[in-house]
Amino acid sequence: DGSYYAVEIEANPNFILDDTPHYFEVKDGQVTTLRLTNAARSGILIHKVDTSGEGIYGVTFLMYDDTNPPIGQQTTDDRGYAWFENLPAGRYYLRELENEGYIPDTQMKTVYAQSGETTLVEWENTPITGQIQVTKTSADYNSMNGWPAGTPIPNTEFEIYNAKTG
Repeated sequence: DGSYYAVEIEANPNFILDDTPHYFEVKDGQVTTLRLTNAARSGILIHKVDTSGEGIYGVTFLMYDDTNPPIGQQTTDDRGYAWFENLPAGRYYLRELENEGYIPDTQMKTVYAQSGETTLVEWENTPITGQIQVTKTSADYNSMNGWPAGTPIPNTEFEIYNAKTG
Protein backbone atom coordinates (compact mmCIF):
# COMPACT_ATOMS: atom_id res chain seq x y z
CA ASP A 1 0.00 0.00 0.00
CA GLY A 2 1.08 3.55 -0.54
CA SER A 3 1.33 6.64 -2.68
CA TYR A 4 3.85 6.70 -5.50
CA TYR A 5 4.72 8.70 -8.55
CA ALA A 6 6.33 7.82 -11.86
CA VAL A 7 8.65 10.04 -13.87
CA GLU A 8 9.57 9.22 -17.44
CA ILE A 9 13.36 9.37 -17.84
CA GLU A 10 13.69 8.17 -21.42
CA ALA A 11 11.26 8.21 -24.34
CA ASN A 12 11.13 6.73 -27.80
CA PRO A 13 13.10 9.13 -30.07
CA ASN A 14 9.95 9.82 -32.11
CA PHE A 15 8.09 11.13 -29.04
CA ILE A 16 8.56 14.03 -26.62
CA LEU A 17 9.73 13.09 -23.13
CA ASP A 18 7.11 13.78 -20.42
CA ASP A 19 9.18 14.37 -17.27
CA THR A 20 6.32 15.58 -15.08
CA PRO A 21 5.57 13.42 -12.01
CA HIS A 22 2.40 11.28 -12.31
CA TYR A 23 0.98 10.30 -8.91
CA PHE A 24 -0.94 7.09 -8.19
CA GLU A 25 -2.08 4.90 -5.28
CA VAL A 26 -1.34 1.21 -4.80
CA LYS A 27 -3.78 -0.91 -2.72
CA ASP A 28 -2.73 -4.19 -1.14
CA GLY A 29 -3.48 -7.12 -3.44
CA GLN A 30 -4.71 -4.97 -6.36
CA VAL A 31 -3.17 -4.10 -9.70
CA THR A 32 -2.86 -0.40 -10.38
CA THR A 33 -2.61 0.69 -14.00
CA LEU A 34 -1.08 4.03 -14.94
CA ARG A 35 -1.64 5.02 -18.58
CA LEU A 36 0.33 7.91 -19.99
CA THR A 37 0.54 9.25 -23.51
CA ASN A 38 3.42 11.02 -25.19
CA ALA A 39 3.06 13.61 -27.91
CA ALA A 40 4.78 12.74 -31.16
CA ARG A 41 7.63 15.00 -32.18
CA SER A 42 6.75 17.69 -34.69
CA GLY A 43 8.75 20.12 -36.73
CA ILE A 44 8.53 23.24 -38.85
CA LEU A 45 10.68 23.48 -41.97
CA ILE A 46 11.03 26.92 -43.56
CA HIS A 47 12.14 27.23 -47.17
CA LYS A 48 13.20 30.81 -47.81
CA VAL A 49 13.21 31.59 -51.54
CA ASP A 50 13.51 34.57 -53.83
CA THR A 51 11.00 35.32 -56.58
CA SER A 52 12.80 32.90 -58.94
CA GLY A 53 12.41 30.01 -56.47
CA GLU A 54 16.10 29.93 -55.51
CA GLY A 55 16.84 29.33 -51.84
CA ILE A 56 18.21 32.28 -49.85
CA TYR A 57 21.21 31.59 -47.61
CA GLY A 58 21.76 33.19 -44.21
CA VAL A 59 18.26 34.41 -43.28
CA THR A 60 17.58 34.20 -39.54
CA PHE A 61 14.15 33.44 -38.10
CA LEU A 62 12.84 33.75 -34.56
CA MET A 63 10.13 31.40 -33.29
CA TYR A 64 7.63 32.33 -30.61
CA ASP A 65 4.85 30.49 -28.80
CA ASP A 66 2.01 32.07 -26.80
CA THR A 67 4.41 33.14 -24.02
CA ASN A 68 5.90 35.94 -26.22
CA PRO A 69 9.68 35.67 -25.65
CA PRO A 70 11.44 33.87 -28.53
CA ILE A 71 11.76 30.12 -27.97
CA GLY A 72 14.13 29.41 -30.85
CA GLN A 73 16.27 30.87 -33.60
CA GLN A 74 17.43 29.25 -36.83
CA THR A 75 19.31 30.46 -39.90
CA THR A 76 18.79 29.16 -43.43
CA ASP A 77 21.40 26.87 -44.95
CA ASP A 78 22.94 27.14 -48.42
CA ARG A 79 19.70 25.89 -50.00
CA GLY A 80 17.44 28.26 -48.03
CA TYR A 81 16.15 25.82 -45.39
CA ALA A 82 15.76 26.45 -41.66
CA TRP A 83 14.51 23.66 -39.37
CA PHE A 84 12.77 23.91 -36.00
CA GLU A 85 12.45 20.42 -34.53
CA ASN A 86 11.17 18.59 -31.45
CA LEU A 87 8.14 20.84 -31.08
CA PRO A 88 4.95 19.89 -29.30
CA ALA A 89 1.92 20.19 -31.58
CA GLY A 90 0.41 23.66 -31.47
CA ARG A 91 0.47 27.20 -32.75
CA TYR A 92 3.75 29.05 -33.30
CA TYR A 93 4.74 32.42 -34.67
CA LEU A 94 7.69 33.07 -36.98
CA ARG A 95 9.44 36.37 -37.60
CA GLU A 96 12.11 36.97 -40.19
CA LEU A 97 15.04 39.14 -39.25
CA GLU A 98 16.49 41.47 -41.86
CA ASN A 99 18.35 39.79 -44.70
CA GLU A 100 20.84 41.43 -46.99
CA GLY A 101 19.80 42.09 -50.57
CA TYR A 102 16.07 41.48 -50.08
CA ILE A 103 13.07 43.54 -49.03
CA PRO A 104 12.43 42.28 -45.48
CA ASP A 105 9.09 40.65 -44.74
CA THR A 106 8.24 42.10 -41.33
CA GLN A 107 4.90 40.28 -40.95
CA MET A 108 4.85 37.71 -38.17
CA LYS A 109 3.48 34.46 -39.59
CA THR A 110 1.32 31.99 -37.67
CA VAL A 111 2.23 28.34 -38.24
CA TYR A 112 0.64 25.22 -36.79
CA ALA A 113 2.75 22.18 -35.95
CA GLN A 114 0.81 18.92 -36.26
CA SER A 115 1.62 16.01 -34.00
CA GLY A 116 4.22 13.76 -35.60
CA GLU A 117 4.42 15.79 -38.81
CA THR A 118 6.72 18.33 -40.41
CA THR A 119 5.01 21.53 -41.51
CA LEU A 120 6.64 23.10 -44.58
CA VAL A 121 6.50 26.89 -44.88
CA GLU A 122 7.50 28.42 -48.23
CA TRP A 123 8.49 32.03 -47.56
CA GLU A 124 9.28 34.25 -50.54
CA ASN A 125 11.29 37.48 -50.60
CA THR A 126 11.63 40.08 -53.30
CA PRO A 127 15.22 41.00 -54.11
CA ILE A 128 16.27 44.61 -53.89
CA THR A 129 17.23 45.47 -57.46
CA GLY A 130 19.34 48.19 -58.99
CA GLN A 131 21.45 48.89 -62.00
CA ILE A 132 25.15 48.57 -62.67
CA GLN A 133 26.89 50.79 -65.17
CA VAL A 134 30.56 50.14 -65.90
CA THR A 135 32.53 52.57 -68.02
CA LYS A 136 36.04 51.69 -69.16
CA THR A 137 38.19 54.72 -70.01
CA SER A 138 41.76 55.23 -71.11
CA ALA A 139 44.13 56.18 -68.31
CA ASP A 140 46.53 58.23 -70.44
CA TYR A 141 46.80 59.82 -73.86
CA ASN A 142 46.96 57.10 -76.54
CA SER A 143 49.37 58.12 -79.32
CA MET A 144 48.28 55.15 -81.49
CA ASN A 145 44.73 56.38 -82.01
CA GLY A 146 44.98 59.94 -80.67
CA TRP A 147 42.51 59.40 -77.82
CA PRO A 148 43.01 61.75 -74.90
CA ALA A 149 43.08 60.44 -71.31
CA GLY A 150 39.57 59.61 -70.04
CA THR A 151 38.17 58.59 -73.43
CA PRO A 152 35.57 55.76 -73.13
CA ILE A 153 36.95 52.54 -74.65
CA PRO A 154 34.37 50.83 -76.88
CA ASN A 155 33.68 47.06 -77.10
CA THR A 156 34.92 46.31 -73.59
CA GLU A 157 33.16 43.38 -71.88
CA PHE A 158 32.75 42.66 -68.17
CA GLU A 159 31.29 39.75 -66.22
CA ILE A 160 29.41 40.60 -63.02
CA TYR A 161 29.48 38.10 -60.11
CA ASN A 162 27.41 37.86 -56.95
CA ALA A 163 29.87 38.24 -54.06
CA LYS A 164 28.06 35.61 -51.95
CA THR A 165 27.25 32.97 -54.52
CA GLY A 166 29.98 33.54 -57.10
